[in-house]
Amino acid sequence: MFQVECRGGHVRAAARVGSLAAMLLAAWTAVGAAQVKPPPPPLKRELPQVPRPDLAIASIDFQEVLQGTPVIIAKLNIRNQGTADAVLVGAIASAGIPGKPDAAPFTGGHTQASGTLKPGEVRQIGMTLGLCLVQASNLVPVDLVSPVQFVVDPGNSVAESNEDNNTLTATLPLSITAAALFVRYVRLRSPQGPAPSPPNDSAGWSYLASDLVIHVQNTGKGPALWCPNRMLLREASTPVAARHPLHSVINQTGQPIFIPAGQAYVATLPNAVYQNELAPGSYTWRLQLNPQHGIVGTSPAEPSAHVVWLK
Repeated sequence: MFQVECRGGHVRAAARVGSLAAMLLAAWTAVGAAQVKPPPPPLKRELPQVPRPDLAIASIDFQEVLQGTPVIIAKLNIRNQGTADAVLVGAIASAGIPGKPDAAPFTGGHTQASGTLKPGEVRQIGMTLGLCLVQASNLVPVDLVSPVQFVVDPGNSVAESNEDNNTLTATLPLSITAAALFVRYVRLRSPQGPAPSPPNDSAGWSYLASDLVIHVQNTGKGPALWCPNRMLLREASTPVAARHPLHSVINQTGQPIFIPAGQAYVATLPNAVYQNELAPGSYTWRLQLNPQHGIVGTSPAEPSAHVVWLK
């Protein structure tokens, strides 16, 4: 009995010793784990910000000038909203029609400037935009109806903190876009004298010719601007088209012509009909106004039919 109890006592003592060792090991492990600290997060080193200017167009003031050479003056209020001086060099502003690369550029669509614009400072820079395109008459005219995009620092000559805020789009406040023309009436004027050169197959005709007189009325709320070298109207079809080339009325004065609101312009197509070329009666002329955007700021009209009496 004694041996059994002793053995049992040894077993219980051994179990107690094992439990105590396990507890010591767990405590030691916990202490070690507590002493091991995670590495600190890496330090964020922010690079110092380099002061830079930032040019933007705060607003634009417009002034329409129709005396002499028709222009619209755009006064761009340019602000430096950056943190450094902006040194202005060369072309500082431009104007054009976004999305219409075939549209003719404005006369004076670039402005030069120089000097320094300090942070927070606003400077007004004027830009004079010509409303007439004086080059060849077959060029696409200036578009005055679509919004115009103005750009400051178009060549990116100024290193800015933000290069994406240099544009401002605006519609030009023009009175000439309110013009509305129509052909009021057409008549043949009696021959005033010999025609300079009748057609080749005019045997038996008289050398007298009648002019076609066309009254064009402006019923709009603004003046119509007819630029040099541009077409006011043209013949679309005539009773003598088989023998005569179709005529057109072009501004060949070298100066813009204005048709005020509520007034008319009298156009003449010389030598439209030779005497004895047509028998007396009524004939139809089809005329088209503004076929090539000759009237700035308005759209071409559809050809209209007009009855003309030949006595």
